[in-house]
Amino acid sequence: MCMNGQPRLAGLMVLELFAKSGTSVYYARDLDPEGILIAQKLSQYYKGKFQYWYMETADYERCRSEELISPKRMKILERIIDERLKPVVKIIKEYRLAVYQEMLIEELIKRLKLPANERGLQDNTTN
Repeated sequence: MCMNGQPRLAGLMVLELFAKSGTSVYYARDLDPEGILIAQKLSQYYKGKFQYWYMETADYERCRSEELISPKRMKILERIIDERLKPVVKIIKEYRLAVYQEMLIEELIKRLKLPANERGLQDNTTN
């Protein structure tokens, strides 16, 4: 499933159906303040197993853009309380540069083509 920007009601309803069916969610997002905040909100909302995917410091290091994040946008990171996101928040604060999913797309596609047990998904789920 693909969501763009803030999740809409239809996307949240699908997530509810996933949770009721016991589906684990692996969620990838832009590594910028807004993307991190939306990821945290979805993790808090989702009642099933929720794992951040390609939202680690290594992903940030590998794909940093040259787009400087404004001080106003950087303040959004103060709202991140999820311990799983704090390492990437720390490095974003250090460099103040964004990472967009388009920079990771080839790696995402490559991983999705692998059998599920070979995708290298870590077990850092909640719930």
